[in-house]
Amino acid sequence: MPQLTRVKTGGRKPGTPNKTTAEVRQLAMTKAPEAIQIIADLMANSKNDVVRLHACKEMLNRASGKPTESHELKLAAPLRTKEERDAIIRAAERKCFPH
Repeated sequence: MPQLTRVKTGGRKPGTPNKTTAEVRQLAMTKAPEAIQIIADLMANSKNDVVRLHACKEMLNRASGKPTESHELKLAAPLRTKEERDAIIRAAERKCFPH
């Protein structure tokens, strides 16, 4: 089925900076030292283990960046070669689109 394309009729022109995002980011940067101090205080002084754990995670994320998420893929069948995949596709095409 052909994909329909729509003409964009609004929003910023390409390359125009998002002023709101820049303003919010600038405000957040002025509050960053205080936020880090609060996280450090929670990490050191909270009586709740869950709060301390989350504060530790936040501090580590700020120090070294958030860890990337990894996913493990378990295949039900062994990987096929390109030739095998092409043969399967051709067989499916013949079945779906007989001449």
